Formats: sequence, C-alpha cells, structure tokens
Amino acid sequence: QGGMGVVFLARQERLGRFVAIKMISTEATHDASYLRRLEREAQTLATLSHPNIVGCHDILTTDQGTFLVMQFVPGQLSVRDLLLRFGRISEAVVARIACDTARGLDYAWKKGICHRDIKPDNLLIYREDPSPPHTPDEAFTSPNARVMICDFGIARDALAAGSADAAAGSVLGSPAYMAPEQAFDRSQVDFRADIYALGTSLYQLLTGKRPFHGPNGIETVRLKLDADLPDPRREGVAVSDECIHILRRMGAREPSRRYAAYEELLADLASWLSQQQQIRHRRVLGHFPPAFWKGLSAGAAVVLVAVVVITGDAIRRALQPPPPSRAASLVYWSGDRSSWRAGGADAETGGPTLLGLSPNAPLTLRQVLRPDVRVRF
Repeated sequence: QGGMGVVFLARQERLGRFVAIKMISTEATHDASYLRRLEREAQTLATLSHPNIVGCHDILTTDQGTFLVMQFVPGQLSVRDLLLRFGRISEAVVARIACDTARGLDYAWKKGICHRDIKPDNLLIYREDPSPPHTPDEAFTSPNARVMICDFGIARDALAAGSADAAAGSVLGSPAYMAPEQAFDRSQVDFRADIYALGTSLYQLLTGKRPFHGPNGIETVRLKLDADLPDPRREGVAVSDECIHILRRMGAREPSRRYAAYEELLADLASWLSQQQQIRHRRVLGHFPPAFWKGLSAGAAVVLVAVVVITGDAIRRALQPPPPSRAASLVYWSGDRSSWRAGGADAETGGPTLLGLSPNAPLTLRQVLRPDVRVRF
C-alpha cells in the first residue's frame, strides 16, 4: 500500500494464473495527472516484453475504480527489502543486480523508453523459493532468479516531443536517485539519467547510505550539480577498482561524461560480475594455495588452546552473527500485510520496524524461531 493506492495479489480465473492488480485510491481518482501516468504506464509496459521488466496484462476502468493488471513477481521481495534486511550488500550481489537492471533498461531504451525513476524500491527480485533469504546471495539461488524493473508510471517516450507533466513544469522522480538534469534541464533527459539513478542505487547497496543528503528534495538534487557520485570507499567499504571505475562513469554529474551507450556499460558490468564470481570461486577450500593451509594449521592450534580456556557456548556466541531482524521485511510474515508497512531505523528505533495501520490486522511469523533468535516488540 502506498500514498496513491494499493497492489493486490489476485488470481485470473480464466487463465489460472496469479497477477498483481494496482488499484488507485479514491483520492487519486480526482488527480488527472496521476490517471494519465497510470494510463501511460499501461501503454508503456504493453510495448515491453523482457525477462528483466515486469509486464502489464491490461488496464480496466469500472464503477469501482481504475485497475492496472500486471505480471505477478513471486517472492514478494525488492532490492529495497534487501537493504532493510541486511544493510550493506556484498559486491558480488550488487554486480548481479546491476547487470540484470542494465539489461532491462537497455531493452527499454531500444524501444525508445526512459524509465526516469530507477531506485531500489522499483527493482523486484523474482524468486520461486517460498522461504525468505537468510543472506543476500540466497536471493538469487532459486530457479530463474533475477531482477525485474517495475513502476514505469513516469517513464517517457524518448521520441515524443514531451509529456503533459513536463509541459506543466512538474518534476517527476525521486530526488535521492534522480540525475541533476532531470530537475534542472529536462530537455537533456535520456537513457543516461537512468544510468545515473542506477549508479546511485548501487552506491547505496554497497554502503547502506544514500550519497547525497539535503534538507529537502530540491536541495538534495542541487548538491549533485557540484559533485560526482562519491567514492564508496569513504564509507569504509572495500570494493574493487573495477567497481570504482564503473560507478565513476555512471555517476558523473554531466551526462556527457557518463556511458555513451548501454553496450559499453553492459560490457563493463559483465567483466565486473565475472571478476566477482571468480573471487567467490577461489574462496572454495580446494582452490586455496599452500600458504592458506599453513595458516589454517596455525589457526587450528590457536583454536584448540581457546577451547580449553573458553566454553563451547561462549565460542558459539562469539562466532555467530547477531540474530537477524524479522521486522526488516513483510516477506517474513503472513496475514493482512496490506495494513502494515516496513520501515528502517529512525530517531526512536535502533533497527527495522513494522508499522501497523489497523488494530485488527495481526501478522503471523512465517518461520520457526531458533532458540537463539529473538523478536523484539
């Protein structure tokens, strides 16, 4: 549920398949510009058919309102959920997310479509595994797992002279992620704005923080006029030189300094992903050099001494990561989840929270709690 409506999971009985139905709120039915965007989203998605883009089946207008019938993405997990759940994401997983998203954006641009609102919220993860992931890597281990781009409501046809929204002088998009020209020089907005927004999203995945923070949306975008995307290593994140090279080109403040074509970006992303996969494979024990085994032997001796001094229970607590928070995402709960929202830490809470909007909508935890995992209320 959002400010302009709610998305339902439904079954299309005639075809025997699940679909997602976006229904706009009663208040939004009086917003002509929003209705135009909804109609535009349906028309845009109708022209797109790609594994990394959420498809649209139909748009219906009845006496009960306007509905957008869309492809259902199993897993009910977004990239934003990964951020809430795990904080920083490993470089290998970030590279995978980047490759999938760029493929979808490349396809859309070849159809003349610029998304203009790329952010973690609009990147869904297709997962056929019904159990929630316990690590970011597990998000992509189920069959056919992939990132799918959604919410083309403010997408713009690059071949059109301009939309009604642009003509009205409104600024559409998310200030934390949008390219500076999207707010200050809309005539220059093209696929490079999507590349910038994707780069900003990748920065947040790597660091757990957004790169620019202003007192309001327009000031946040204004900060981008004077600076490129910052180096994630300033936040204490160890990343590869390949990653820095890619983010530097994606996050340049001038569009002319960004990637000039998706083909070039995809080539760099494929190289980056391959590099990360090789690093992961080398971490398998059979691929370690002899020096590793010598170090392992020395480490084993130290551990044996420690076992004599420290109890096994204390060792288990020391080596085990903190219990995960089940408030990080609604995917861990069943019930009337449309009456709940998941949020991050704020001034009053030290971690993710679930906010209930109705006193008569209880949730049930989908997982059996291990003795060492806690849920704080």
